[in-house]
Amino acid sequence: LIPHPLMPKRPTYRLILLAGFLTAACGKVQTDPSGGEGPDVVRLQVKEVHVDDDWSPLTKADGSYVSGTTLADGAHFTVFGYYQQGVIGSSVARWSGGSWAPNYMFGQDVLYSGGEYSYAPLRYWPSNVENTISFWALYPSALYSAGNTGALKLYSDAACTSPYTASSTGLPVAKYTVPAEPAQQADLMVSSLAADQSRAGVANTPVLLTFNHMLAQIEFAACSGANTTAGISSLTLKNVYRTGALHPGQNAADNYWNSLADDTDLTLVGTETTLAVSPDSIPITSTPLMLIPQALNTAGHEIVLQINYWVQSSIDGTTRRLIISKEVPLSRSGADSWLAGKRYLYTIGIGTDNIDCSVSVKDWVSHSENISVE
Repeated sequence: LIPHPLMPKRPTYRLILLAGFLTAACGKVQTDPSGGEGPDVVRLQVKEVHVDDDWSPLTKADGSYVSGTTLADGAHFTVFGYYQQGVIGSSVARWSGGSWAPNYMFGQDVLYSGGEYSYAPLRYWPSNVENTISFWALYPSALYSAGNTGALKLYSDAACTSPYTASSTGLPVAKYTVPAEPAQQADLMVSSLAADQSRAGVANTPVLLTFNHMLAQIEFAACSGANTTAGISSLTLKNVYRTGALHPGQNAADNYWNSLADDTDLTLVGTETTLAVSPDSIPITSTPLMLIPQALNTAGHEIVLQINYWVQSSIDGTTRRLIISKEVPLSRSGADSWLAGKRYLYTIGIGTDNIDCSVSVKDWVSHSENISVE
């Protein structure tokens, strides 16, 4: 096993909530949950996106993948705001483990279009500094819909039995099923909690929400060995869990997945592909997979790559093609699990006698490992 140097840290996404002064000309002032009227409107804007230099843009059918320094035009994200009522003139309300409900903003859709960010109805800062707001968000909005009818469903309990509502307390548990079709798999992100924001502390300055990738990105490429003509007939990723429960935390390090289910075989290549000669590997999956983080080999469960391929040779002027099928346990590549926010690039080398499989892991800290499967 040959580890390679770590790559730069994964990209982070910062969402800015700007409090701008509302004049009388802007229309009526909305009443906040405490019964008072605050003069400052909460404005939403994405300030910047940090992307590693080695991170190439991707294309997803739903347009969810974020690359560059801004969201794609027409992108949506969803914000939850937690109203925290303090004691006027005495104590400021704090998050303190999450005993507050998202009754300030619940599933608030925010649209980025034409360089502007908009949502409705507008919300305003509480007029008293003791009353604070905490913000949490998820991306893209298309995954979640009111009534828990989308691919991503929010619950108020760890067992995922009670739907998350505006009266639920704390952050939700998100149950998500990844679509089987790679082109439909979204770049799921959730933010760290921007806790205990107040009109006095935030007015006219930004509130930062940092988004983190919650899925692992998987890609495959292949090449043939020197003096070898070879190709891949089909490629199947077997025993992959597609459903899991995401438990968001106040900070990125607190996020975790459990309750993995829906063991599935994913067909990645269904048509014959002739390979270039090493080291000129070619992509053999048309779009990267966005999959739930999971161990590659646990008791009674192992993720394997089934490769149906052919090797062609010429003997005495006669061309012969040998058809071969092999299963490669991905844990032998050196990476024993898929982690959130990392990109795994598997390169398959096909020779006359064996298959070599290597994986490069990058943040989306990088190393590379090699295996030889006889």
